Amino acid sequence: MRLSILSKGNAEKAARLATYSFSSLLGLDDSQIQSRWLEDIVDVLDQPVSGGVLLEECEVTLGIVAWTLLPWESKILGRQMSTLRVLSVDHQYPDRDVYFDHLLKAALDSSTQNGNEFLLCKMSDLDDDKASALRKNGFEEMDTLVDFVCALSEGRSCGLQQKSVHGGFELRLATVADLDSLAEIARASFANHFGRFHTDPRIGREQATHIYEEWIRSCALGWADWVIVAVKETRVAGYAAWKKPSSLDLRHNIRLAHYSIAGIHPDFFGKGLFTTLTRTGMEMMQEHAQWLEGPTHIDNHPVQRAYEKLGWKRVGTQTSFHKWLTP
Repeated sequence: MRLSILSKGNAEKAARLATYSFSSLLGLDDSQIQSRWLEDIVDVLDQPVSGGVLLEECEVTLGIVAWTLLPWESKILGRQMSTLRVLSVDHQYPDRDVYFDHLLKAALDSSTQNGNEFLLCKMSDLDDDKASALRKNGFEEMDTLVDFVCALSEGRSCGLQQKSVHGGFELRLATVADLDSLAEIARASFANHFGRFHTDPRIGREQATHIYEEWIRSCALGWADWVIVAVKETRVAGYAAWKKPSSLDLRHNIRLAHYSIAGIHPDFFGKGLFTTLTRTGMEMMQEHAQWLEGPTHIDNHPVQRAYEKLGWKRVGTQTSFHKWLTP
């Protein structure tokens, strides 16, 4: 076996290892999956502090790992943080855990040399060999999300100017004037959250909550395509942020939109606002996408019930692993 530096010129060797979440549900064929995956790899290699490795034997590619910087998290937490964007080994080989181990050691060595302080790895669905290798190399499991997807009805949306809904709430699109209110909701809603940021003791609960404040600020400042807010007597009570299908997905005829994040102020829990905001976002997105995806924490049962009530289906899981490279 040998390790080869991943480049734009040799990435195609690993194309048969390409994956895409929900590919069966979305009806994607191998050529769509591989072409999108290869374009994504090229994009990763163009980014700063990125790299990758192929694990090969003779002319056969056994596995691949690729990593890139997490600029948003790095800025907020003041540490150089990266993620393993790809970590894959062919399922037909019996020693997959050994191959994963080789790839992870190469990624860890390179990341440490480049000044990284942290590595994230997200594992879609169960893979005992990958999970075992991650733990062996010092990665700690932080949380598991359940992936939900729904099929959208075809039709045009009239957008959202302002809309009255049950309970005396008004729905409208957020503006920059709402930034402080949105951050306040995030602070109150996520202070006792149990996601991966809050689970990691190296991040701490105060910084973890701050991440959610900055998340919705970024959404309102343009990262999301729109943020819907629910207002009660001039007070913003909750929000939901949405992203249309990425240009990368659209180039490969994948019309999958994304439910980025939602938050409800605790003062307004139990009013059905999450369901109302979600249904409205679905209606607005139907002319832009064929499918919507929205993960939620495995222990967040109220959101899971709301998704199922609105016709969303459970399609898989994603488990996050963290490794700190510095004391």
